[in-house]
Amino acid sequence: MSLEMINVDLTYKKHQELIIDNASLMIQPGELVVIRGESGSGKSTLLACIAGILKPKSGKVKWKNNSIYDLADKALSELHKREISYVPQTNIFLQECDILENIFWFAGDNMVNENKKEEALKILKELNVEKHYNRFPRELSGGELKRVSIARAVFKHPEVLIVDEPTTGLDINTGEKVMKYLSAYAKAGNIVIIASHDSLVSKYSKKQYCLNGHKVLHEGYN
Repeated sequence: MSLEMINVDLTYKKHQELIIDNASLMIQPGELVVIRGESGSGKSTLLACIAGILKPKSGKVKWKNNSIYDLADKALSELHKREISYVPQTNIFLQECDILENIFWFAGDNMVNENKKEEALKILKELNVEKHYNRFPRELSGGELKRVSIARAVFKHPEVLIVDEPTTGLDINTGEKVMKYLSAYAKAGNIVIIASHDSLVSKYSKKQYCLNGHKVLHEGYN
């Protein structure tokens, strides 16, 4: 059930510039892992690779003993629908749909499922954004949209939740609330992987990796 990255190299295609050099890591269910590093160090690129979105030049990313980049397109698409959810740093929404409609669309439903509406509202409430469920994305702040993005990803009940900079634009109290929620999600038996340079995030993670000079360095346990 572990998620593994084995000897992965990532390059910019245009110039073949090395971004990640021979990266290896292993994450088990129940773990919340933080990827740290300075801006521009490649944290977002590494997350996209782990999520099955950005194919490495060499090496493997394995989930449940399957190399995800060896999967057929349909199987990889199903993996994203059912098992791995990725929340990028940039908030991406359908602007003509309200928040609840965005959540269900992301889960594969073309309209709000009334039977599951209460569940969606419960997740939004836990992240303190339930009052915005019928508003449009343009009416929310960046920090509110980030929390909705997390709720939208969690609504699919993924076994692997990958979040890029979850506390960006949040005050300390709201950031604490988000991190407590993500920590609880990991403790429920899921994998949570976060890229962040925020010291608040590191406080909630026992296992950390640091990106330094294209290398992924395991920094052990808190």
